[in-house]
Amino acid sequence: MIELLACPFNLQTPSNAMRILIVEDDPSLAEAISFNLNSAKILTSIAETGPDAIALLDNAARLRHPYDAVVLDLTLPGIDGMDILRMMRSKKDATPVLVLTARSTLAERVDGLENGADDFLAKPCETVELIARLRAIARRHATTDEVHRTTFGNLSYNTSTGDFDVDGATMILPRRSHVILEVLFRRRGKPVTKEYLANMDLDGTSLESIDTQMYRIRRRIKDAGATVSIRTLKGTGFMLEEVSPQDQD
Repeated sequence: MIELLACPFNLQTPSNAMRILIVEDDPSLAEAISFNLNSAKILTSIAETGPDAIALLDNAARLRHPYDAVVLDLTLPGIDGMDILRMMRSKKDATPVLVLTARSTLAERVDGLENGADDFLAKPCETVELIARLRAIARRHATTDEVHRTTFGNLSYNTSTGDFDVDGATMILPRRSHVILEVLFRRRGKPVTKEYLANMDLDGTSLESIDTQMYRIRRRIKDAGATVSIRTLKGTGFMLEEVSPQDQD
């Protein structure tokens, strides 16, 4: 059992503090873990059932404010922890997961890792090790994300997930618009001909429809507050370029 530590800090946490979701059906253990993480200036939320955990994860994704990591027990009421892990990865939720469980046989560890767990820790554990492991998997995730992320203005593209975001907020586009913007982004600052875009393997896209597609994409990136714009190059095509915030108006 994790024992409560004396709280050495004022629990006023900084705005960039880690946010951890604790999924644990034992209320006293969940509270002890939460208290000790709070003592290390780590923000926590607690879910005591599988459905509660899914609801909190979905809400975090909807608000575009994901957790930095999840501490996940495997034996839970409602939905088993391993099923939660599978559901997260099937939704492309890459939030790091540390499985904290009494079920720590080799077969279970292998099963968890193959289903997307980032680390395993057996109960009972020392709080200092739990905190160190959480920080380690969060760092690895942040580093991996940065490796795959390219930014132009305040518009970022993740080559691993294929997502665009503006100042960290995911921008959702229809498939054709998304593919066209991806081409423009990859060749940012360079012209892309209308013929090239029209000849891509996209259902419903023709030479005549490209201008309409460009209008829609321009509206989306402007509404998202992106400091980039699509310039029409007369007789050539289009080019994605940076603009100042004042030029957006």
